[in-house]
Amino acid sequence: MLTNEQLVGKVDPWVLSQLRSDCPFCGSRILTRDNLRSRACENAKCIGKLSYKADKMLKEMGYKGIGQKTLYKILKQNNMKSHIYLLDPKAYKAPPYNHADSKLRSFAREKKKVPFFEAVSYLYIEGYGKETCAQYLRKDSSIYDTLDRLGNLPSALAPYLIELSKLEEIFEIEVIKSAKLVEIMMTNSIRGYKNRKMFVLEMNKLYGDFVYTKEVGKVSRAQFLVADRLDGSSKQTYATKNRIPIVTSERYENLIKEFLFKNSFNNE
Repeated sequence: MLTNEQLVGKVDPWVLSQLRSDCPFCGSRILTRDNLRSRACENAKCIGKLSYKADKMLKEMGYKGIGQKTLYKILKQNNMKSHIYLLDPKAYKAPPYNHADSKLRSFAREKKKVPFFEAVSYLYIEGYGKETCAQYLRKDSSIYDTLDRLGNLPSALAPYLIELSKLEEIFEIEVIKSAKLVEIMMTNSIRGYKNRKMFVLEMNKLYGDFVYTKEVGKVSRAQFLVADRLDGSSKQTYATKNRIPIVTSERYENLIKEFLFKNSFNNE
């Protein structure tokens, strides 16, 4: 990451003169990535960043009716040090800011049931998206499991130890007992579901204790491409080239049922 001073000679002088050096939200330095393609405040706990993450988190959870500006005011009014505390009813210290604030507090009182790795992904720690979290934290049910297993926290997670330790209070952590992980690619829309994520959530809600479904990108380790409509997409081409079976969402669910049926007899 580069400061404005370090950009001298790397970018046009006029462009450099237009670049703000301090964050308008917290006053910390704004740094530019080495590839010069994006800029960001250096403060990981910047309230501007937190309001952006809060907006992203709530949208991923399917919550609507509140914007980033209102989230910024709620975070500031309640002196919240992490966007994840918006899901903790005890973190609201000030009276409701408006109707949207009141509705969000009601939403916070309903604990969300998610696997630990998914709860971690909602912190939006750089390098720890949902796929990475699922890959490395799938067997853990708390950050203390991770510590016991690894001995130390990865350097990217260490600054977030306080937030990580509170995830068990904020969420109802779903323990994954599944014996089988199935990684699938997906393309286009899935019949009967708002989006592909909702299909994966439904499969894991119904069958996740035994067969855990994880969506991945174009990787050869994928076991299926789930597609309800074939249109020659790049994923379809990739699946065909790598001999990855292409199935509909209905067929995929039936394969899970067949697996469970077969194993129920094997265990008798």
